[in-house]
Amino acid sequence: MSYENFIKKFIPNLSQTVFAPTECAYCHKSIDPIISGASVNFSEDKTFGVLFQCPNCKKYFFEAYLKTSSSGIISSPIGYKPTLNLNLNIPDEIKTVSPKFVEVYIQALTAEHYGLNEITGIALRKAIEFLIKDYLINYKKRPEDEVKKLLLGKAINLIDNPKIQVLARATSWIGNDETHYERRYEDKDVHDMKRFITALLHFISFEFVLDEADSFTACSNSK
Repeated sequence: MSYENFIKKFIPNLSQTVFAPTECAYCHKSIDPIISGASVNFSEDKTFGVLFQCPNCKKYFFEAYLKTSSSGIISSPIGYKPTLNLNLNIPDEIKTVSPKFVEVYIQALTAEHYGLNEITGIALRKAIEFLIKDYLINYKKRPEDEVKKLLLGKAINLIDNPKIQVLARATSWIGNDETHYERRYEDKDVHDMKRFITALLHFISFEFVLDEADSFTACSNSK
């Protein structure tokens, strides 16, 4: 359906019509888009969606619109951002000690989901640096000014738990590979990095819970 026919069919009496996109969301060429479908109920809905097709690359993209008055005047597009449900099972202890890690980690895996594989490992490497340094500062009570200035490898050397240290080091080595022109560890990739991060998160969480249990029992025994 052409844009003109869409307007005639769905929006015949509006004083202001839909602002159709003039650029394809994929190939970024200037376009007069093809309307492939729409969800329109002007008597009930405050928003509606239109499915466009690019006449150049033939790909489809979606846009949402908002009615801004009872007469049905439609504003510019309000944007459409589908919610990506990543089942990450991040322990609460990790969210407490390093919320910035959680933010970057989710962004890294979101990039991977959308096929941005060349930047996923780099983002995971950044996430790990936040996790390790926040772990040292917020949990191990190392001086913040000292830890913030350290290279990641030096920060990892300060970890006193050998299991956490080896997982952090393995993860950082793969992450460094992701940022370099030539790989050093050809048999390891982002998949391995994610496995190591998952184990690392659970070992750190385990340490938190163990310390809490130890403090609880020590206090109870003194009564």
